[in-house]
Amino acid sequence: MHLYIGIDAGGTKTAARAVAMDPATDTVQARWATTGPGIQARRLSAGAVVERLVACVDALTAQAPEAELRGVVAGVAGAWDLAPALSERLRAALAMPHAAVVHDGVLALEAAFDEGPGIAVIAGTGSVVLARTADGTVHRRGGWGYRLGDEGSGYALGRRAFRAVGAALDGGRPTALQQHMADRWGLTSRDALLAYVYDQNQPLAAAAPLVLQAAGSDAVAAAILHDEAARLAHLVHTLQAAHPTGSRTTVLFGGLRQAPRYVETLTRALQDQHPAWTLRSSTTEPVEGAVARAQRLG
Repeated sequence: MHLYIGIDAGGTKTAARAVAMDPATDTVQARWATTGPGIQARRLSAGAVVERLVACVDALTAQAPEAELRGVVAGVAGAWDLAPALSERLRAALAMPHAAVVHDGVLALEAAFDEGPGIAVIAGTGSVVLARTADGTVHRRGGWGYRLGDEGSGYALGRRAFRAVGAALDGGRPTALQQHMADRWGLTSRDALLAYVYDQNQPLAAAAPLVLQAAGSDAVAAAILHDEAARLAHLVHTLQAAHPTGSRTTVLFGGLRQAPRYVETLTRALQDQHPAWTLRSSTTEPVEGAVARAQRLG
């Protein structure tokens, strides 16, 4: 059997899948999967990134020790310009030529459009917009990370929620987010909020569901959601204007695609940029794009 492995390594978690193929009939004989901790290429050393990728590969190959590993493709968060060096390290670690690291967003394009043109939006803990044009070139907007960007992401929504509650505690505009944070984490004072964010270093993206929950009736939460969706939609618009793909359909990936209110708001924001825009939530996981790419590679 020939074995092909795809890995989708986001900043929060890693999903890996293997497909065993019969080379004589080119048919799938088995599939299996594993998960692991998140991998962010700019927060970990190159050695640590490759170590975690190899751990995923080892966990999958152990399920079929008799199979011949023919291709490995890993999409890694933050690996846009680091991909060539990481690919070289991964090939050396696996002692095989058919292994590659790409930016994790590239997997979304693979999953949505195979090798064809189109635009994919990833909105999870972070965000990025990617387009592949007819000549096969991949372009992007956003993807600057939580310190510089991540428009419309879970981190951006959560960060603004904490800011809104802090402003309310300072005598500013009241918001239902105060009660939601009090119920969820017991945050009812300045000291509690500061301790939660700074001393405990809790993830700000955890407040994103609170924004989505409150946005239907709370003006502050609704404004946060609308503003962040508009920021992300603007990136889509500028990317399409600079690198036309021939389509006004955008495919949405990431955890926020599972939130109907978020999808509706982003759709309206896109249509504010151009009435013909449509947004489709992906039914295919990016890790499947990695497996397909691994099969072509090997």
